[in-house]
Amino acid sequence: MERNVRILVLDRGWVLVGRCQEPTECGLWIKLYDGRVVRRWGTTSGLEQLANEGPRQATQLDDPVPIQSIPVRAVVRILDCKEESWTSL
Repeated sequence: MERNVRILVLDRGWVLVGRCQEPTECGLWIKLYDGRVVRRWGTTSGLEQLANEGPRQATQLDDPVPIQSIPVRAVVRILDCKEESWTSL
């Protein structure tokens, strides 16, 4: 099972980054591995820059949680990240 680095934008303003599989159409939960809350993006061009270039100097990430289950209904947007930019995960 391939777990790619993805940024998950959730309802109520939460933004998480971690490794997860592609969500399935009938799945109710997304398992996020080594997920971190993104407290501050630290970018000049939004989440796309974060996905492509990885954490910036001003980016603030919470400590990782080994495994989190995220309800699919809470996900507003998923951004695939460039793996080489997120070596810290």
